Parts: sequence; C-alpha cells; structure tokens
Amino acid sequence: MPTLTPAQLNFFHENGYLKLTAAEHNLVSPAQLQQWTNEVRSWPLEKGKWMPYFEVTSDGTRQLMRTENFVDFHAPFEELVCGDGLGGILAQLAGEKTTLFKDKINYKLPNGNGFHAHVDYHAYSHIAPVAHLTANIAVDDASIANGCLEVVPGSHRMDISFAQGGRIVRGWEDAHEWVPVELCAGDVLFFGKRDAEVDYSQGWKQYGFAAPFSPTDAVDAAPPVKA
Repeated sequence: MPTLTPAQLNFFHENGYLKLTAAEHNLVSPAQLQQWTNEVRSWPLEKGKWMPYFEVTSDGTRQLMRTENFVDFHAPFEELVCGDGLGGILAQLAGEKTTLFKDKINYKLPNGNGFHAHVDYHAYSHIAPVAHLTANIAVDDASIANGCLEVVPGSHRMDISFAQGGRIVRGWEDAHEWVPVELCAGDVLFFGKRDAEVDYSQGWKQYGFAAPFSPTDAVDAAPPVKA
C-alpha cells in the first residue's frame, strides 16, 4: 500500500480529487483489469446476481452500458476492491476506515450517451446522507479525444445549482472552468461525492471501473447545496 505524501493529501483536500498512476499505486496491472472486465462483460443475464444496464444509442442500437453488483461474484475484483491496498489509500484520504458502498463498470462504448454535468450524491440521496469517496479505475486509456472525466477543482466547497433530476444547471456549468483528467489504463482517480464532474459521449471503447466507498458509520455533515 502506498503512503500518500503531504502534497498529495493537500491537493486532494484543496481540489476534491487525486490521480494516482498505475506505477504509483501498484495495486493491479492494466492487463489484469482488462481481462477481468471482459469476463464480467461476457456474463449472461441472471436474476438476483450482477446487474447489467443497457442504453439506446443515437442510431437506435441497444448496447450494454454498465454492470453493477459484480464484486461478490468475481474473486479477483473482490480482492482488489476490498483489499488492504485500496482500502489503505481510501483511509488516508477519508481520515478513517471505509467500506464498499457500490461497485460498477461503465463500458462507455462507441456512440454511448455519456453523462451530463453532475455530482454523485444525487444518485444516492434517496438512501441516506452518507459521505463517500469514489475510486475510479481506468480499464482503458481515457483521453480528451474519447471522453475522459472533467472536473471543477474545489467544487466540493462551492454552492452548486441543480436542475430537476440532479443535473447541474447550464449557467453554473458554463461559468466554471472544467479540467480534463486524462487517465492511462490502470490509473485511479479518487474524488468525493460533492465534486462536479462531466463525462461526454464517447467516440470509441473506453472501460472504467468505479467503486464508491463510505467511511465506516460516517454521516455527511457538509452544508446543503442549492436545489
């Protein structure tokens, strides 16, 4: 498990996100990630187990969009996600031990729909006001050309205006500078639930594995944002 430097911790707390390259964390190789992801993607539909989601592209094609709840059925992914290595990094960022809240693979296939500007906590607000961090692991290279994540540094400390459904309003989106975070396969991007992010439509295949983690027994005490 790598020990984060004071500079890395300061960057995370100031900007709301932190990128670690595959060489820096040394938790898993790109080849392993790609093999495991292809295994999960090939699984059949089975009731009561992993959860596949589909999307319809602009040309009417129905394609697999993501798979959730697969870690319990894939031992190597479980070892990575629930192991001491990733858990130790998350504990340094959160200041306490964390537990897995959700696991998903976003496939981001050609002509996929992408994601509008948003913050993640809207997706979980119906459950409870629980704090969480996300470990977003790039299975393939994520670049500006194929639709990498873009973030607003420091947005976790900003008031953000939302439209119905949780999308960030266009005025706020246009008024702030969005920074692309390009990732090579195996790199990890850590960010919190209040960080503004956007992920536009992709031009070709790009897999990403994301797993939100919640601090053990932690309750979100951050100030409310504008609804």
